[in-house]
Amino acid sequence: MDLLSLTLSLVRRNPYPLFSFMRRYKPVLHIKKYKLSLVFGFDDVRRVLTDHATFSSDFSRLAGAEAMDNPQMRASLVSSDPPVHTKLRGLVTRAFTARAVANLEPRIASLTHEMLDQVIETGRMDLVEDCNENVKSRGIYETPGGTLITTAHRELESLVLDRQTRHQKEILAINYAQLVYDGHWFSPLREALDAFFAKTNEKVKGSITLSLYKGNIVVKSRKSPNSLYRADVASLAAQAHL
Repeated sequence: MDLLSLTLSLVRRNPYPLFSFMRRYKPVLHIKKYKLSLVFGFDDVRRVLTDHATFSSDFSRLAGAEAMDNPQMRASLVSSDPPVHTKLRGLVTRAFTARAVANLEPRIASLTHEMLDQVIETGRMDLVEDCNENVKSRGIYETPGGTLITTAHRELESLVLDRQTRHQKEILAINYAQLVYDGHWFSPLREALDAFFAKTNEKVKGSITLSLYKGNIVVKSRKSPNSLYRADVASLAAQAHL
């Protein structure tokens, strides 16, 4: 390991001595090569974080209109100014409170030990997911309640929605998920898609009975007052009299 790598490694582990040194001797450091300024002084940092007209986080202003075609340049938590930034940060703050994170800690620790136990013999683990920012990572998503609700909802849709509507809804659902993943919750397109889904859900009502066993979901029964199915029309017995 060379001296530079060693220095960066030490700074990552404990950056506060460096921050203290820079605040005292060089509160603003300009790096011309990268057109970058590092700010360490409290008053300077506060101005950067509050003066959005001068110190904008909106990268598209620098790159021009073509930047909007780049997912990394689109509005997100780290590349937007108020009021968009304020709205997005509010969503994150409500979802990741100190209590919520503390409640997740035991499960996260358990999963971490479980994954490490699987690779302890080889000492190797592959990180496979392609993220929005072109960074490889591994995500663990556990939403048993969401899986049950989604399954039940789709079963009701199969009773009350026609084939064409269901087909379009499946396509738009993928687009909707990508839209939210890219951080475009506060966008006209998301609102337009919400209107479509709200219209298709107007008649999605009824009751579903699910059976759960060893990670599997089996639909035992489904019933809806708005079902498109009519036994007197669809049954083979009825067709035999035609």
